[in-house]
Amino acid sequence: MMSIGFLGLGRMGGPMASRLVGHAELVVHDASSEAVDALVAQGAQAAGSARELGEQCEIVFLSLPTPAIVREAVLGASSSARSCSSACRPRRSCA
Repeated sequence: MMSIGFLGLGRMGGPMASRLVGHAELVVHDASSEAVDALVAQGAQAAGSARELGEQCEIVFLSLPTPAIVREAVLGASSSARSCSSACRPRRSCA
């Protein structure tokens, strides 16, 4: 089964991620432990960081509130993309 990561489980990300439960191996991460716990209760796995999420997943979806946060999540020192294989890395800059 394909492993899919979801980073950002707020008003939009949480409902979108919940639709993936059962269709793929879903790994999630968010600043809110309550949001992560809600998806884990549905069958997702929790990642301890964005980097850990990137290490575990073939595909990573982002649902984040600002361009600066997206940039940090994708290009920052502890980003999900820095730990991804070359097949998972972003094809274009998001900023």
